Amino acid sequence: MNKKTKYTDAFRQGVVSMVVEQGLSCREVGERLGTLQKHVNRWVRESRAGVTKAKPVSEQGLSDKVLQLEKEHKQLRMEREILKKAAAFFANESR
Repeated sequence: MNKKTKYTDAFRQGVVSMVVEQGLSCREVGERLGTLQKHVNRWVRESRAGVTKAKPVSEQGLSDKVLQLEKEHKQLRMEREILKKAAAFFANESR
């Protein structure tokens, strides 16, 4: 039974970049990434023809994403500090 793999647009762009910018062959990129060569060939061909499946990102959507990531980053930094303090506390307690 074949399982159809869905590739993200970012993955496809990275594959095309490896072929176009780094000069690797489609076969080589396919082997390295475990992707069929025919997919790599098609993505490169579509890229050169200017065909994209990605939806354009609006500036408002982009700024919303940046704000969300900044909030998440702040939360993660706070959690990391708590874990550092807890690790130090338990390290001193076990002595």
